[in-house]
Amino acid sequence: MNKKIKILIISWFIVLISALPALALERELFNNTEAMPQDSYYGLRAVIEKDNTYHLKVNSTQNIDLLILDEENFLNYNSTFHGNPTAYTAEHLYTNTSLIEFNITQTEDVVRYIVIENANITSNGAISTGEVNVTIVLSLVLTSKVPGYTLIITLSGLLLVSGLLTLRKKRKTL
Repeated sequence: MNKKIKILIISWFIVLISALPALALERELFNNTEAMPQDSYYGLRAVIEKDNTYHLKVNSTQNIDLLILDEENFLNYNSTFHGNPTAYTAEHLYTNTSLIEFNITQTEDVVRYIVIENANITSNGAISTGEVNVTIVLSLVLTSKVPGYTLIITLSGLLLVSGLLTLRKKRKTL
């Protein structure tokens, strides 16, 4: 293998290594499948830590509604569900769907309730027609906290390779 190919391989290796911190990996925190009877809801209490990103995926056999609520609004939703109408506001609301996938990030540590509804409570929501199987997956997205280093390492690697190539050309001309 000649030196140019070695240098090319090394430069690509440096670029790939420097890009690794920018890749997002996920660590699964919760994965559960529930059989939800008609006219019911499933609530999952989640502690969302500051500056972390969480990936939520919900898949169901029939259309459902998904709400993300803070504690006060969860209590109000629960009260409404049990026949005592109380106003509540969802931070995130997905209605009449069987596949939901999104990320949650907060600027402070908070408790949120992930509510999956198989009932006729949410306005313009899914109409409950029977039992539904729901799979819920909550993952922590793992990313680098220092993205600036990626650029520094990449540029350093490219400067090194450029310098090596330049020196090689100067030697040939002498």
